[in-house]
Amino acid sequence: MKTENIKISISNLTKSFGNKEVLKGINLDIKTGESIVILGSSGCGKTVFIKILANLLKQTSGTVKIFSNRNKPQISFLFQLNALFDSYPNWKNICLANIENHGMKKNEAVKLAKSLLHKVGLGNEVAHLYPSDISGGMQKRVALARCIVNNPEIIFFDEPTSGLDPLTSLKISKLIREVGKDQNITKISIMHDIDCAKIVADKIVFLHEGKIEWSGIPDEMETSQNQLLNIFLKKIHSEFI
Repeated sequence: MKTENIKISISNLTKSFGNKEVLKGINLDIKTGESIVILGSSGCGKTVFIKILANLLKQTSGTVKIFSNRNKPQISFLFQLNALFDSYPNWKNICLANIENHGMKKNEAVKLAKSLLHKVGLGNEVAHLYPSDISGGMQKRVALARCIVNNPEIIFFDEPTSGLDPLTSLKISKLIREVGKDQNITKISIMHDIDCAKIVADKIVFLHEGKIEWSGIPDEMETSQNQLLNIFLKKIHSEFI
């Protein structure tokens, strides 16, 4: 039975590749409309974790339950490198699924793309440009517009600020925080930038060697008594000194 306001319920989740156990019994409930950020060192299982949640990988054992009023939950995934098609203008990148699957006409697709570009802070002219014509930060916004084209219930973000300069990273983080609030979209992100994570997250989940070692609100992170989390934070901070 669904617990009140829970969107995703994860129970005893494990994942192994051969003899290598990557996830070791993850238990987590994510609320509807909540923004979760997964932190952890390289190899801790972050990417495997969200790929299982997004049904891109199959778990070894355990359950992932997504609660939805639709026949099939609508999920979007913003990939680290955006996965935009260089040969298509941005309006077609945004509406490609609707064009291919539902026969959406060009004029309708362009109109929809422009309305979504406005939502992510871009002007009409960007619709007719190609990904190679715009900056990395603008490409990220186009990819985010594509994510929200079909009113998803859940969006997964794989290192959404990777490769961006610090100022653009903060702007994208603020945009991720705000996008979909009016639709109560649930958001799950992998991030390595602590400052960006604090902007995006309602709750931060720290993974270490395939287990959740700590979770809590961003303001509690720096004062945590969890030794493994403190070691991770010191390592991250030292990389930017």
